[in-house]
Amino acid sequence: MSRYGKKRKPYEQASHKQAGSGRLSNQDSRDRLRESRAANKEPYHETAAERVDRRRGAERSSHAQPELRLRAPKRKREYSERIDAQHQFASDANRSRRQRTSAESNYEARSRAAERERAAGRPVRRSKSGLNSTPRIAKRSLSHKSTDPLARTGDSGRVETQRKALPNKKSGPVKKTKEQREVNRKQRARRSEQRLRILKVVGLFICAIAVLGLLSWGGFALANSGLFYPDDIQIQGARFLDTETIEDIAQIDLASSVITMDTSEVEDRLRSNPWIAQATVSTHFPSGVTIEISERTPAVKVETGEVNWVASSDGRWLGMMRQDGTSITDPTDTVDDVDASDLSIIPVTGIIEIDTGWGEQVTNESLLNVLEHLRGLDSQIVSRVLRASAPEVGRTSLFTIDEVELDVGRADNLADKSTIILGILEEHGDNVVLINVRSIDHPTWRGLSR
Repeated sequence: MSRYGKKRKPYEQASHKQAGSGRLSNQDSRDRLRESRAANKEPYHETAAERVDRRRGAERSSHAQPELRLRAPKRKREYSERIDAQHQFASDANRSRRQRTSAESNYEARSRAAERERAAGRPVRRSKSGLNSTPRIAKRSLSHKSTDPLARTGDSGRVETQRKALPNKKSGPVKKTKEQREVNRKQRARRSEQRLRILKVVGLFICAIAVLGLLSWGGFALANSGLFYPDDIQIQGARFLDTETIEDIAQIDLASSVITMDTSEVEDRLRSNPWIAQATVSTHFPSGVTIEISERTPAVKVETGEVNWVASSDGRWLGMMRQDGTSITDPTDTVDDVDASDLSIIPVTGIIEIDTGWGEQVTNESLLNVLEHLRGLDSQIVSRVLRASAPEVGRTSLFTIDEVELDVGRADNLADKSTIILGILEEHGDNVVLINVRSIDHPTWRGLSR
């Protein structure tokens, strides 16, 4: 019976009897084994009996009030890492000690065997290192800070990785063989040749850029020199405008080179004048300029009261006709008066309202219809037209020098109308006074009665 009046359990009685008889119990033997292993710095491995005791103790403690212990998982990992590092350090130390002990024992055994061979008068086999040489044991240069993982833990408690061993500064430089020196010399020579080749390429590239720059600058300076200034300007195709007027319209810069002259700008300035329909400008080496123009021809004049406006055959207002009919005047004084004494300008009557303006396009439909007849009818008929009347588009009439009225109407089927008119004039001759071709299907004519 215990002092609490309870009977002991069988396993407690057995352990008590063993302890009273002077023999060690199982628990005491396990404790001493654990202490001896810790003293030898060997890693601890749990046995089967210890595992059973640990489980039984856990079952007994489960009936008691559990103790609440809060520990961060991070601290648990750090603690386990430190324990693992300590076990690894202990196992490395034990392995090194065993290697050192085995090497010393092997050396002693060889020494005793050599002495026995020498006492028996037999020759002793010598190794390359010799019998008297001390055994070469691969020892690790262990130190407190380099090998102990617990001494290398940081502030956070984590085990730092082992650093690489630094080279020994006291050891002298390694001598290279002749072949290695030759290989290094060839490598240095090859690198120097590559650098020299690169420098040559870069130098040639810079020289080429400099030469191109000099040539470009020289060519630009030569092209804009006074050798190529325009001093020979030729004008072709002028009928009504004089040379000075065309040069004033073109505005050619006499202090610029013909090589760099923008001929398209000169052509645009020429075409902006209503008298010039087309213009082409070309340059010739070293200082020649040729201007080819195609002028508009005055075709009709419209009586609009006191002033008679002249229009070209393509429907552009060219200026005002003087009362005497000798010249055409530009109201803006851009162009000098054009002589019209030798021109056959057809007067048009019957137009009441018309919009005019120098250089503008004709917009009156009746006048445009007359101009289209003059362009589309046969030249034999147009050359004999003396005047025209166009009060309306459908009532357009042309009067010839023979006092024959051609009632042409709208400007359509002009080729057929020309054939009909020429056929009637050729067949009836001077007796015809009126030809009506408004409808080409039913043309009519009227002549003088005899």
